[in-house]
Amino acid sequence: MDRSDEHVTPVLRDALGRRQFLRGVAATGVVAGAGGLLAACGGSSTPASSSTSEKPKYGGNLSVGMSGGSSSDTLDPNQGLTEVDTGRSECLYEPLVKLDKDAKHEFVLAESITPHNGSLSEWVIKLRPGITWHNGKDFTAADVIWTMRRIITNGFSGTLFLGPVNLKGIKQLDNLTVLVPMTQPFASFVDQLAGSWYYLYIVPDGWNGGKPNGTGPFTYKSFTAGQRSVFLRNKNYWQHGLPYLDAVPTPTAWWPSPRGPGSSSLSPCVSTGRRSMTSTSGRRCDSWSTASN
Repeated sequence: MDRSDEHVTPVLRDALGRRQFLRGVAATGVVAGAGGLLAACGGSSTPASSSTSEKPKYGGNLSVGMSGGSSSDTLDPNQGLTEVDTGRSECLYEPLVKLDKDAKHEFVLAESITPHNGSLSEWVIKLRPGITWHNGKDFTAADVIWTMRRIITNGFSGTLFLGPVNLKGIKQLDNLTVLVPMTQPFASFVDQLAGSWYYLYIVPDGWNGGKPNGTGPFTYKSFTAGQRSVFLRNKNYWQHGLPYLDAVPTPTAWWPSPRGPGSSSLSPCVSTGRRSMTSTSGRRCDSWSTASN
């Protein structure tokens, strides 16, 4: 079997360094819908350890203050440029596969991603059944195909991590199966999808901006770039029983700081002068906050 992977250049390896780490931290540690911080409120496919047998409680809002927002903030999950953008996308959208807290593959919208007949030049993506978009439509192979074509055609950041995809050859084998051919063997396909999931959120077939419509644990209510977003609990979320929170209101700001131009401070956004993440219900994150620097 040819395991060559010429597409993974030194530039790509560098891209998987500090920038990727920071984006991943933002996605999983700030407002991840079923993991990260919300796991502390009971929402995780791998329950966090606890010294008590207390059951997670439903309800309450988790107010997440985030610095670094600006008028260029976006809810387009394929165009997000900042950690703030990524944090919001993680609430609304989901990828095929991502990395869990132990840096292992965690399949999300995909059930499996495997070489086709043992060839690293063709990959088969089998999708999880029973998932619906926030507007009630079924999640299908057509959505994955559209997303890949949208990312590559527009040259979005995720293009690099999809590898040498043969766009003309991508096809739907059935309603929940996609065949992805490559122009050359690409052994690290699954690793790239998982390691850079925050560039590769799946959007609905035909969606090209406008009102957000994802498969994630929260649905869109409102958004003002550089100021605030509000997302509500997805009552039809495919991960049964999740999320526990009712809403995630997220104030953001970019303010002048004594540290000089380009420094951010969130203190004008909250009366306490602290970056706070507070849940009115649940355990361990009932009044969790970090002091501003």
